Formats: sequence, C-alpha cells, structure tokens
Amino acid sequence: MTEFSFVHMADPQIGLFAASSGLTPEEIARFLKRGIKIRPAPKTDSLDAERDLFTAAIDATNDLGAKFAVVCGDIVNSPSNPAQLKIAREIAAQLDDPIALKWVPGNHEIAPDYRTPSPELLAWYRGEFGDDYYSFTEDGVTFLVLNSTILNSPGTTGDEADNQMSFIEDALVKARSIGTDAIAAFSHHPPFLKSPDEPDCEWTISGDLRGPLMDLFYKHGVSTVFSGHWHRNNIANSNGLEVVCSGPVGYPLGDDPSGYRVVRYKDGAFEHEYRRLGPTPDNSAIESVGT
Repeated sequence: MTEFSFVHMADPQIGLFAASSGLTPEEIARFLKRGIKIRPAPKTDSLDAERDLFTAAIDATNDLGAKFAVVCGDIVNSPSNPAQLKIAREIAAQLDDPIALKWVPGNHEIAPDYRTPSPELLAWYRGEFGDDYYSFTEDGVTFLVLNSTILNSPGTTGDEADNQMSFIEDALVKARSIGTDAIAAFSHHPPFLKSPDEPDCEWTISGDLRGPLMDLFYKHGVSTVFSGHWHRNNIANSNGLEVVCSGPVGYPLGDDPSGYRVVRYKDGAFEHEYRRLGPTPDNSAIESVGT
C-alpha cells in the first residue's frame, strides 16, 4: 500500500497586496469587468501580509510532515523587485529539511506584461529557481511540472514550447513503460475551468497547444492537474482527468480565502482539501493567519 501527503500552494505573489492598494473606484471597476475582485484599501508598500500568509503555509507543511510541497507559480508579483524575491527565499528556507520544495513558474515570473513570456525572464527564472519544466517520482507516482505560460504564447521564446511538448510526451511514455502507479501534473494555468472545449481566456492554458496537451494527458492516463493562477478554487473533470485550481496563498481575487491544499495519495487516487489561512477576504488587511 502506497500512501503519502503533499501540500499544493499557488500564488504567494509577494507584492500583490501593495500593488492592489490605493486604487480608485474606476480602476477597481475595470478589474471587476475582468472578473477580478479588488477591495478598496489605503495605499501601502508593505509586504507583511504575504510574509505572514506564506510563513503560515510553510509552517502548516512542516506540521503535516508532508513528503514535499509545490508552489504553482506567481511566487512574486514583480521579478524586478529584489525585496519580494528575498522574502520568498527566506520563507521557503523555513521548510524542514526532509521536505522537498518544488517550484513551478508563473506568468509573473517569466512574462514582462504578465502574459507574453520573454527569453530574458525565462533565463532569469532558470537562474533563480532551476528548471521551468521537469518530472520527478515519489513512491512510484510520477509528477510533471509544466511551464504553462510558454504553452500559452509559444511564439516568443523560440523552440521552448515545442521542446516542452516533446519532453511531456517522452516523460509520459517513460512513466507508463516503467509501470508508474499514477501520473499527476502541476502547472500555473489550469488547462480549463469548465471543459476543454471552452473559449480561450486569460485564466487557462489557451491557444493551439491546449488540445495536443489534453490529448497527451488522456492517452497516458494523467489523473490530476494541480494549478493556480485564478486566485480562487475550482474543480473540473473531463474524461477521467480532474483539474484542481487552488486559491492563493496570497491575495484572493474572488470570494475564497487565502489558503493551501493538502493532498493525500493512496493506492492510485488523490484526495485533497483546501485549508484557509485567513478570514473570508476583504483584502484591506489580513486580520489573522493560522491553520
């Protein structure tokens, strides 16, 4: 019997509370038209809210004794801000030594406009965090880590998208050839929010590569994709594939609170629950954090 737990986090996005503060009612209304809920808050440059929330998530991971933790992208709000990166590094270093930390790139790490990746920021990410797509195994289970931002905009980083698709196929073929017990994937963008044939949008893996990616997942029996980016919780299913979009460790953009997801694997199946870190958000401040 194989059984273990891990923690799935998304969007610590250190700096977003400050970036979302001090906005005018007109600016807030424009965000709301895009489905983004920004709450009025006095202007601040403080990073304390994200510091407290990310610390609480790491503490909870230590208390759980998880096999590993994964952060599904948007680690910082701006890669050009060294203070944000410093806080992310300091808090991540508080993870207990036996627990591995797996990084996943988000659009805020590798896209200057937060949508279109650049070779320069891709190189920056690889220098700071390592490979932007890779695979690993845990107790006979195969996990894939994807760079979904490149899959969304394959034309701006040379052959990177094609290389990643080839890697994904090779990794899936290898996993099945060695008799892996199960396969799951981590990405920043979810492949879809309702169904794989939904219209393209800024919140999902969209464009020409969504279809081929889904075909690979179906063909090789990927059971679950854990993702973030939407800053709220969402679960969708298609042909035996479950897409789990988790709310943020940091600033919520919907009605779900900041939090993290505990995932338990047992004998071929993943079970998971979302645990809140703070109150239902008004986002003007975090009144408390805890697990």
